[in-house]
Amino acid sequence: MSRRLLLVGAIMALAAIGGLAARGAIERAVITPLLGGLWLAWQLLDRLPQALVWGGAWAIALTLAIRGAWLLPRPAARPVASPPPGGRVAGWHRLVALARRDRYSRWRLAHRCASLLIEHLCLTQRIDVSQARARLIAGEVALPAAALAFVRAGLDSYHADRRIARGAHPLDVDLQAVADAIAATIADDAGVAQGATHEPD
Repeated sequence: MSRRLLLVGAIMALAAIGGLAARGAIERAVITPLLGGLWLAWQLLDRLPQALVWGGAWAIALTLAIRGAWLLPRPAARPVASPPPGGRVAGWHRLVALARRDRYSRWRLAHRCASLLIEHLCLTQRIDVSQARARLIAGEVALPAAALAFVRAGLDSYHADRRIARGAHPLDVDLQAVADAIAATIADDAGVAQGATHEPD
């Protein structure tokens, strides 16, 4: 029993001596050089200009921020909505929709129809704008009376006379009937012009 105690005591003593020796070796080999290096680095930083130190710190922070933002997952791109249809057809569609609401919009539509007919007369009859306008005012266009009155009203300035009852004003007509009449007139004139072009000498 005494031998065992002596053996354990000897092992513990050797371990304590070895620990103290190792602690001294680790302190000399690792801790002392590390502390010396930190102290030297602090001395170097302390001697640098403060503007340079803060500039370097900001540069490092900015670099880390940019790198972090670059590594963030990017949201999926949303599909680009197709633009609404444009051109003259869309303008006519919008104007007709407004013309069903008030008389001023119907006057704008009548003005646009008059411009279309004047342009058509200039192309098919090879006349200038003033002559085409005069023929439209004189009624020298194959249109029904209501459609012709509607188009003529578009050539005049608009006067908001609320005393006129609905249906008594030239602008208060069936818009579909006016559109059909103008389309038929343009189609007939185009057919006549095409036949005259191909007529043999």
